[in-house]
Amino acid sequence: MKEVNHELQVNAIAAAAKRCKLDAHIIVAYRKTDCGYTWANKIMGRWYRRKMSYKNSYMFCDTMDLCFFFDENNEPMYTYAGYADLERDAREDKNVDAFKKANLMLKYMKEEIERME
Repeated sequence: MKEVNHELQVNAIAAAAKRCKLDAHIIVAYRKTDCGYTWANKIMGRWYRRKMSYKNSYMFCDTMDLCFFFDENNEPMYTYAGYADLERDAREDKNVDAFKKANLMLKYMKEEIERME
């Protein structure tokens, strides 16, 4: 297991977000209860460790919620949650685009953490 360097993780997430044209607002969870703001955050709580850095991303307003973070081995991950209604949100192209962007974010997170290490 690699040693977790929280500052590197924050910087890598922020750099990856900028490359994806997402905001680079990074949150730090100091307690497990800090992982309860959204459903994606709650799922992220399975990997919780003290001083865990993460970035929320809300694709399509509140209908798709993603949370990007590194696990304890510096591997990039994301959790997601959402809902859809047939008239507005359940469009295959929107969902596919959101997951493509999420996977691109993971790729950039991996590149950034490796470059910074």
